[in-house]
Amino acid sequence: MAVLVLAGLQGQSVLGAERVPVQGSSASTSTSPSGASDSSVAPESSSASIEVSEDGRYEEGVVLVRLCDGVTAADLNTRLAELDYIATKSVSDDDVVSGYVALDLAAGVSVAEAERRIVEEDVVAGAQPNYIYHLLGDALGPTSSGASRSIVSAVVSQAVAINDARANQQWALDAVHAREAWENVTVDKAVTVAVVDNGCLTTHEDLKNNIVAQYDAVMKRPFVDATNGGHGTHVCGVVAAEANNALGVAGVSYNAGLLPISVFIGKSASTKYLLDAYSYIEKNAGKLNIRVVNMSLGAPVEGVSAGEINLGDEDWALVEAVDDAYRAGILTVCASGNAVGTTFEGTTYDGAYLNYPSDWLGNAIGVIATQKDGSRAGFSNYNMAGQRTKKLSAPGVGICSTYSTSRRSYLEDSGTSMASPYVAGVAALVFAVNPGLTPGEVTDILCRTAQDLNESANLTSRSTFDLETGFGLVDAKAATVEAQGGKVSLRSAEVTLSGGPFVYSGSACRPTVTVALDGETLVEGADYALEYSDNVNAGTATVTVKGAGDYIGMVTKRFEIEQRRVTPTVSLSPSRFVFDGSAKTPVVTVNGGDEVIDPVNFTVEWLGGRTSVGRYSARVVARSDGNYAFESEPVATFEIVPKGTKISKLKAGKKRFTAKWKKQTVQTSGYQLQYCLKKSFASKTKTITIGKSKKVEKTVKKLKGKRRYYVRVRTFKTVGGVRFCSDWSAAKSVKTR
Repeated sequence: MAVLVLAGLQGQSVLGAERVPVQGSSASTSTSPSGASDSSVAPESSSASIEVSEDGRYEEGVVLVRLCDGVTAADLNTRLAELDYIATKSVSDDDVVSGYVALDLAAGVSVAEAERRIVEEDVVAGAQPNYIYHLLGDALGPTSSGASRSIVSAVVSQAVAINDARANQQWALDAVHAREAWENVTVDKAVTVAVVDNGCLTTHEDLKNNIVAQYDAVMKRPFVDATNGGHGTHVCGVVAAEANNALGVAGVSYNAGLLPISVFIGKSASTKYLLDAYSYIEKNAGKLNIRVVNMSLGAPVEGVSAGEINLGDEDWALVEAVDDAYRAGILTVCASGNAVGTTFEGTTYDGAYLNYPSDWLGNAIGVIATQKDGSRAGFSNYNMAGQRTKKLSAPGVGICSTYSTSRRSYLEDSGTSMASPYVAGVAALVFAVNPGLTPGEVTDILCRTAQDLNESANLTSRSTFDLETGFGLVDAKAATVEAQGGKVSLRSAEVTLSGGPFVYSGSACRPTVTVALDGETLVEGADYALEYSDNVNAGTATVTVKGAGDYIGMVTKRFEIEQRRVTPTVSLSPSRFVFDGSAKTPVVTVNGGDEVIDPVNFTVEWLGGRTSVGRYSARVVARSDGNYAFESEPVATFEIVPKGTKISKLKAGKKRFTAKWKKQTVQTSGYQLQYCLKKSFASKTKTITIGKSKKVEKTVKKLKGKRRYYVRVRTFKTVGGVRFCSDWSAAKSVKTR
């Protein structure tokens, strides 16, 4: 499963409470555990920029068009040819994402004019601007909002201990009762969280093992590691930095899968890239188990009161994408913004404000940032009167997580960008304990079990909503227990596998699985179901025990499939080439007993340049990650022979004939002339060798008179004492006198 988190929304420039790097590093350079700085950051996914409107809200020169149901790219192209106010004249099916396509406008045409005119076309269902979004960046303004009580208590003895090097800096794990929740459930990649942000350093020591895929929505391909993705790297670490690996920090989900998606060009993202991100998420949700999304972007909205909000207004293309994901079982979590107590772009935010998109998304969770004492962080946005979109609070001050300065760098940062992934990670835990829950049910559980922060004397109160903290601080332990619904967790079940060893056969391997809990052997089908993955090819396979009936949760066990040992034979096709100056590569076929071995299971080592006349070898070596182990490394050979020639003239004489042929000097040592009384050259054949390549004539004497002789010629080259010959030319005949 996977979780989508929208974190840290903010305005056009990075909003700026000071970052607090760990190990005493500066704001621009984080440090590795050794204290050495490393400024290696790869370029962003694109050097292009987005031209924004005067008010900074959308991209100039572009309109997003929604096509009517059943309309194809070809149908739209027919219409575009007639529209002088649209510069785009051709789109492909790949350009149409979730029913929308971005069209460039002709010079001088405003977005408003294009919207008004294009909706009159019968192939168009609607049009809107391509809205601009920005990273919420660092927290602004005051940290404290005035509360004084402490919400972080000593970790109870039952809580899971972890050995991550910076675990003592992770006060937030205890605040949300994560370690206690891990006693009941850990995600262990059963759920994937998609982090829609500015990329990620996927080779980071504390993230690489939990990255399941990566995608650049701007370039529509996997992004290059890393795309200046400090913000995205930090958010990914909050969700799923590898837990209990003696490195860095532990993510709140305890090893959820991570799908970082880059949607930024420089400091800006736009609707069309977000649509492509959601389209990728939905297409890969089943394969990658995506159940949650994290989106750390947005912008404040001026001059609108809570009572005037119409969900879906403004960027309804994004709203529909989030709603579609919600219906597909994927929950979106959003940061609420960091601008309280600051002046941004000429506007002073003295209190709560509307933040896009989080306040317009009915099927998402907006997240408020809290500090260590449980109070709302002074910079954090919160609900205006009449609002309930900012549903939950989570730690967002002094959050230590992974960073992109180097593969071993970490950073303390503050903001709703950090709070949002805490909720996303807890949502992943809830989906892991009960995969059958819908996003709505998970939202309800998270809100119902949150710690009510408005009760200064009693932090165990639940479900009371207030404007400043929503339903309260997310509680991983309470939420996962609630998700069990009174059923028995399989977390402590003893799962044994038998029936091995398993050897690759081309078919799925399924060990016998025995599940016991509290001395009782459970029954497959009634108490649990089994799911296998990677159980065909050699390597590590998994079987997941998923609770059924009165049981809930899952346990994953791994087993090994050994390589099949074979004595291979190898053949090359063709085994003979004619010289033409190019390198020759025959097709290699490897047989292991009675089967042909797929080429993905071996490598071929070619000996020699394979361009000149001669004999060359190919050695076949089994891949260490393939399905076979070879008892030997077989070698096969092939030849490159010189280009042939042909008889150009035969002249008869008295008991003799004279033969002439075409000169062939490239990669040729000489020629062989062959003659015979029989056209088949089956017997009594005579061969004459001419050791000079420039000699192209030979008179053959002492023959029988008035007899017909058949004559042919070929070239040869001697390499290392071995003569390599071309094919014989077509035979010609001559009758002696």
